[in-house]
Amino acid sequence: MAATIEELRKEIDGIDTVLVESLAKRRSIVLDLARIKKENGIKIFDPSRERELKERITKRAVDLGLDEDFVLKLYDIILEKSKKEQENENFRQG
Repeated sequence: MAATIEELRKEIDGIDTVLVESLAKRRSIVLDLARIKKENGIKIFDPSRERELKERITKRAVDLGLDEDFVLKLYDIILEKSKKEQENENFRQG
């Protein structure tokens, strides 16, 4: 039997919740990483790390049948925000 619109929407709502919670967890880890980098005099931006991450993410996206350009644009936004937060010397939580 096919799922109803309400069931599918409920499933999407659950996925959206997991996405937002995952972004919050990622941000928390990014801030921890920023503190460690600052304490050890390590630069915030690591081009080789970002390149490797994008290659890995786009390969996985393609394997799952997702649009590579969409995933890259999404990660560009995520990575830009992460770099800005790491550069923020106040390291605001929340």
